[in-house]
Amino acid sequence: MTQSQLANALGAAAVTTVYFAAVPDGGEGHALTVTLTVVAVSVAACLPLVRLLPRTAPEGHGH
Repeated sequence: MTQSQLANALGAAAVTTVYFAAVPDGGEGHALTVTLTVVAVSVAACLPLVRLLPRTAPEGHGH
């Protein structure tokens, strides 16, 4: 399993957990709103970190 596969699996599990934890509190509509809010906040928190990524791949890596 690659890092990307693991990250995708953990992300899907986290979003699903948030959704199903919120369903009993207010139904499916409420759960969807809570889940989308959590995803939006997560994306907003990660966006500034994109600037820390290198602009080009290190020499000798890639195709």
